[in-house]
Amino acid sequence: MEFLHSVMDFTGLHLTESFKAMICTLKGVAGVYAIIHISTGRAYVGSSANIGLRLMSHLVYGSCNPHLQNALALYGLSTFMVRLVAEFIIDPALSDEENAAKLLALEQYWLDLLFSLPAAFRYNFLPHAGSSLGYVHKEETKIQISKTLKGSTRSLETRAKISAGQSGANNHKATAVALTDLNGFIVREFLTQIDAAKYLKISKASVSLAIKRGSIVEDL
Repeated sequence: MEFLHSVMDFTGLHLTESFKAMICTLKGVAGVYAIIHISTGRAYVGSSANIGLRLMSHLVYGSCNPHLQNALALYGLSTFMVRLVAEFIIDPALSDEENAAKLLALEQYWLDLLFSLPAAFRYNFLPHAGSSLGYVHKEETKIQISKTLKGSTRSLETRAKISAGQSGANNHKATAVALTDLNGFIVREFLTQIDAAKYLKISKASVSLAIKRGSIVEDL
């Protein structure tokens, strides 16, 4: 993935000391990162206000993008590298929402480059960074779900947003769903609405209806 600018690369992820050094280096660093399969160049691009913690989510806890998780399970950590693509300096004079929007705009730049390539070169299946922050597209509908979140993965947010868009290289009717926090950062991605419904412990009908209406669903 030569087109992905490199501020810093990390390899040997299967080695404890190398992995710890990477997490330590990137803990508290905001910006855009990529997880790259070394031999094929296939990449996942994301952004976070704390890349170190986000990488723990990807590489240790197995959350977020299922395409990436399947590849990690199949090939192993030793075949992947992590790249800091662009560092983002949080501006204390701006609000959290404004900083988040700027970070997402930075991620969008790199996602646009990634999605200009054939699907075989990416693990991402949602082409838009944090659609809740100003990225409005015909193929996407944003909904809000207001609920008391009890799951360990979701306990930090009492409200979450879901964006849905058409995806699936092999199935044009597949619907990719992203669960984001209120700042627009993706918490978890799902291949289908059914997967999202199971994770949220609600019915698929509730997810589908909310997406269709663009409505707020309360007390789920």
